[in-house]
Amino acid sequence: MTEYICALTNQPTTDPVVSTRSGHIFDKSAIEKHLESESICPVTNKPLTQADLVPLTGIISHSKFSANLVVKVPSKEKQSGVSEVISVFQDEWDSAMLESFALKQNLDIVRKELSHALYQYDAACRTIARLVKEKDEAKL
Repeated sequence: MTEYICALTNQPTTDPVVSTRSGHIFDKSAIEKHLESESICPVTNKPLTQADLVPLTGIISHSKFSANLVVKVPSKEKQSGVSEVISVFQDEWDSAMLESFALKQNLDIVRKELSHALYQYDAACRTIARLVKEKDEAKL
């Protein structure tokens, strides 16, 4: 099981939920207490309600540096009512949004790694050019 860190308390979560508005992960009890006094996200200071929080356990699991995602798949049981069908659609929507959130996090990590690698490559090229110039000047 993946351990999530609450964006509000900065502690491991026992019952993780994710904000559909900001994508931040909170411990359910901590964010509920916060929302009782203020109806804004503690990280972004934008409006946030209980309806914007989606349970994270069992829907998706990912590691910080891995794009391997485990998405909850709806059961193949026969759905008989409108509420059951809506529930399946809601679960699928939640899974898709959480997968999108995880992919955006991984994209950000890869962009930072690429930027760092390009910086190192550029620095190496400048160092080699300087050394070649110094070598050529020393021959003269």
